[in-house]
Amino acid sequence: MPRWFLGGRRRASRTSPQLVVLPASLDANKAVVRRYLEEVMGTGDLMLVETLFAPAMFERVRRAVGNLHRACPDWRLTIDELVAEGDQVAVHWVARGTHTGPWGDFPPTGRLVTWSEIYIMQLADGKIIGGLREANIHEVIDQLGGQVMPPSAGAQESEPERGAGE
Repeated sequence: MPRWFLGGRRRASRTSPQLVVLPASLDANKAVVRRYLEEVMGTGDLMLVETLFAPAMFERVRRAVGNLHRACPDWRLTIDELVAEGDQVAVHWVARGTHTGPWGDFPPTGRLVTWSEIYIMQLADGKIIGGLREANIHEVIDQLGGQVMPPSAGAQESEPERGAGE
């Protein structure tokens, strides 16, 4: 029996139904994301990047994971939620690590840093091809002793451009 059914996130018309992957493929996508988080992000092992990601993502992932593990070598990640639908996997994770190496503009502080992130990853052919992230970066900056500054008082917000006749 084929592992496909008609339906999907968008309403299928009678003339052009959508094919949506059933749970076996959703589980495979979740396994790719879990492997990335546990084996690449969690340990800093970059050998799996080419197995788990599309080529356009290789350097970005290597740089991000390398920077993170240089800044917080004892970094530990806990997956709180992992949900799949269609070609996307959403994950919410919490991470903790001691800031003992440089991280962006922040010199080592020796402080324990905790933050969370929601990441919606898109997959194709069993590889991560992109995604959307939302992290509590302001909280991280605060934990590192930095300050988030509002836009300068002298800056003016520009009005949106309007078309003729508006």
